[in-house]
Amino acid sequence: MSFGQLTAPSLTSPNDNLTGAYTRQYMSWSRIAAATGYTLQVDTAATFDSPLLYSVEHTNTSSSTQGRHVNDLRYGTQYYWRVRAYNATDTSAWSVVRTLTTTAKVFLDYSNTPADSLTGAYTRQFFCWNNSRGSIGYILELDTVADFSSPHKRTFNKTTAADNTDNYFYYAVNDMRYGTRYYWRVCARNNADTSDWSDTRTLLTTDKVFFTNLSPSDSLTGAYTRQYFYWSNSRGSIGYILELDTVADFSSPHKRTFNKTTAADNTDDAFYYAVNDMRYGTRYYWRVRARNGVDTSGWSDTRTLLTTDKVFLNYSNTPADSLTGAYTRQFFCWNNSRGSIGYILELDTVDDFSSPHKRTFNKTTAADNTDNYFYYAVNDMRYGTRYYWRVRARNGVDTSGWSDTRTLLTTDKAFFTNLSPSDSLTGAYTRQYFYWSNSRGSTGYILELDTVVDFSSPHKRSFNKTTAADNTDDAVYYAVNDMRYGTRYYWRVRARNGVDTSGWSDTRTLTTTYRAFLNSPADNSIGRAVSDLYLYWNNSRGSTKYIIQIDTSATFSSSLLQTLSKTTAADNTDSYFYKIVDGLRYGTTYRWRVCAINNADTSEWSAVWRFTTTYNITTGPALTMPVNDSTGLTYNNITLVWQPMDNVQGYRYEVSTSSTFETLISAGNTSLTFSVVTTALPSTTYYWRVQGYNAQGNTAWSPVWHFTTDDVTLTAPELATPANGSSQPVNVDLAWHPVFGALTYDLQLSFDNNFTSAVSSFNTADTHYTVNGLPQNMTFYWRARSNNGNTQSEWSEVRSFVTNGCQPVSDTLYHEMCEGQSYEFFGISYTATGNYSHMLTTAAGCDSTVVLALTVYPRGMDGSVTDTACDSYTWNDLTFIQSGNYPFYTTTVHGCDSMAILYLTIYNSVTENIYDTATGVYEWNGEHYSVSGDYTQNFSTVQGCDSTVVLHLTITVGIADVAADNVNIFVRGNSIIIEGIEEESVKVFDMVGRPVSNHNLPNGVYMVKVGSLPARKVVVIR
Repeated sequence: MSFGQLTAPSLTSPNDNLTGAYTRQYMSWSRIAAATGYTLQVDTAATFDSPLLYSVEHTNTSSSTQGRHVNDLRYGTQYYWRVRAYNATDTSAWSVVRTLTTTAKVFLDYSNTPADSLTGAYTRQFFCWNNSRGSIGYILELDTVADFSSPHKRTFNKTTAADNTDNYFYYAVNDMRYGTRYYWRVCARNNADTSDWSDTRTLLTTDKVFFTNLSPSDSLTGAYTRQYFYWSNSRGSIGYILELDTVADFSSPHKRTFNKTTAADNTDDAFYYAVNDMRYGTRYYWRVRARNGVDTSGWSDTRTLLTTDKVFLNYSNTPADSLTGAYTRQFFCWNNSRGSIGYILELDTVDDFSSPHKRTFNKTTAADNTDNYFYYAVNDMRYGTRYYWRVRARNGVDTSGWSDTRTLLTTDKAFFTNLSPSDSLTGAYTRQYFYWSNSRGSTGYILELDTVVDFSSPHKRSFNKTTAADNTDDAVYYAVNDMRYGTRYYWRVRARNGVDTSGWSDTRTLTTTYRAFLNSPADNSIGRAVSDLYLYWNNSRGSTKYIIQIDTSATFSSSLLQTLSKTTAADNTDSYFYKIVDGLRYGTTYRWRVCAINNADTSEWSAVWRFTTTYNITTGPALTMPVNDSTGLTYNNITLVWQPMDNVQGYRYEVSTSSTFETLISAGNTSLTFSVVTTALPSTTYYWRVQGYNAQGNTAWSPVWHFTTDDVTLTAPELATPANGSSQPVNVDLAWHPVFGALTYDLQLSFDNNFTSAVSSFNTADTHYTVNGLPQNMTFYWRARSNNGNTQSEWSEVRSFVTNGCQPVSDTLYHEMCEGQSYEFFGISYTATGNYSHMLTTAAGCDSTVVLALTVYPRGMDGSVTDTACDSYTWNDLTFIQSGNYPFYTTTVHGCDSMAILYLTIYNSVTENIYDTATGVYEWNGEHYSVSGDYTQNFSTVQGCDSTVVLHLTITVGIADVAADNVNIFVRGNSIIIEGIEEESVKVFDMVGRPVSNHNLPNGVYMVKVGSLPARKVVVIR
């Protein structure tokens, strides 16, 4: 082996004596110009002779720096490394030797890692640790003892590519026990070694459900009978149990239990369960516990709420109390008492709702309705009448009390609220839209129109406007044609519905216009065409025809008089009309006027306007200088000269860079035959023309001439950015200040400041240029000059900058597939949704990351349905009459195989028989019976199915005793007597579920619960 001219490479990274290094390392060194390859050696021995020696040849020498990735270094091990260069004739000496020591264990100090000694942890936990790059996997141990020796120890493997560059890894663990202390630790592995264990951390899981700022608030009053009960999500739980009762120890026969199921990985902040059919005006207690696949938590704290006992009328759209001027169709609104399945609205003309005019309306809605309010629309209320109204709510088990009573007074006439035509309008059209405020609830209106204020003349006209009773528009109108010109009219309106007619509105007045009004050409205008001349006038709407006269005589009596007509539909609403006039004389003054006609009248003539036609001068001025196509003109002082013309008062000139004169750099009017232009630019071609004008109009334009200005001396650009000697990225933007007269700029970039070799040249019309992909850690020199296509400036000053490194490159590949398929990415097959990255090296030696964004769509159990029905259920054209699980095979929206399952519960209609006896009068569901017999009432079950209850009633002289397993329950006087068991094990409740005393009971029905026996009903009648 010989050493000659090749120098030994300089090591660049990693730094010497590096500690805590990853087990995957990128080792780089400086480029040796004549080298064709390099030898890299890495060993655990400083003499590079151990069995663990890693030696590799590197032949990619195009980059300014060289490097190689080394994988699978051992954990907690010191390594030595060196490099030498070679070519076909020579080998350099070895570089200096550097050393590094790899990390011995995984660290748990990443920001997302569960804090040590965490308390109140979820039973689903994301265990995070710092990524030890170069590792291909991790082992997570979790146990309930600190030495990881219990039978509850769980071990999890996390696998990842060895070149992963993320900052951390995690593993999600489910089904941890509630209220349990856990210990956990992590170690890493690669293809050659396994690291030491990380430090051990501990956490304590929560033992109950919490209510963190969630609803309903504790001790809530005025609650709805349909309630959403919320609690904080104890993540990792797969379900919750909600208990609801009317007593604080959850022991009454009215206790209700609900199960809420959710996926174990749910990460929402809160869960809820909606409960229907709570009783009005009742206090409830509720609590929640959580469960997962292995454990159940303790109960949450107990909260309480009190349901509302009546409907409220304070919603914003509710008719205000004591409202006056109300419509005879009224939307009666009230706050939605959520959970109610219906409402009863009463309306009457007396406040005790006892008159024969009382009307009762039922509003039905689903029990789960969550809107803010309800309403009922009532038609055919009488005009000018005071009404009283109130509302009550009902659900499947109860009826609320009445709301407060409100009153309103209906309007007795129609109104005109900011509507047209305005009162005392003048200049009105003879076709008029009469508008009035819609008196909602009215089915029609009567409009009267007359020329006298008492509506008694023979010209009175009456019109009927019909509209549906439910009309909700703000206004109603009627269009009246053929009103007379220049006439004062009076008009009024009254409303009617199915039962009544209102009084008359106020009377309004308007005066129609007496003539037409001219629009164009403007009065006294000149230079008008002698043919195809358009005469415009304002449309007097309602007119069916116009007469137009045009003449040279002020009396419209000369031989040149033209009388023309224009016809239009009576309902025309355009803004103006026109008539085309031909056969006029040049240079002549004409007068014109218009009158309007409808089916009942003719207007007066309009005002008389005048116009003068154009003169027939067809040639433009002759141009003199600068001579056409002349060049080299001084750009800042150019004199335009042309020949004078007869019968011309002045001249108009235009100068432009375009032969079409789309943009002008100079223009003006002058009485002279020349003008000076001072706004031209150098090295530019300009076009110019001139026309004459007098009182009768303009001449034609002259021919178009052009000239070119002389050049200007260009200066070198002043460089702007980057600053001289600054550090820049490999994509650098070079900028300079603009130079007057420059059209483009030349830019040069070189490795040396004399620009004698390796020069890159660019040309641009902008004052900046971006150079991309420069080598890193190199010094560059640059300069610029200006040019205008003919001449160039001197070069600018020379500046330099240094490139500061690579710019990472990344790309993403997107792929979708179905569960059970695989996708190969850089030699690895993937089957799960995720982002998978692979690192490459660009030709410049920079990192390049390719990310596979893989989406795997699930198969099976897609679109499954859980539902209930009464008696039968139809799904996918199949009818089922029994509860069960029924599969249906199809494909998902993504084309994957799918099996949907119907989880069906069929509830049957129920007929229940009640046998009871009573003394005197028997009360059952609000009805009173005093004669023995069979009585039937129809209800709905809690599942919404038909339920028929038959009461078989026997009216006796005494009280019917109730016996239960040698326990006698009977009534004596004001007390319920229980014989055969200790009284302490007996509880008595009212029918709402509230506990009561056994003694001094008023008449009524009670539930008696003896020990664990079912509750029995007892009737107390004195």
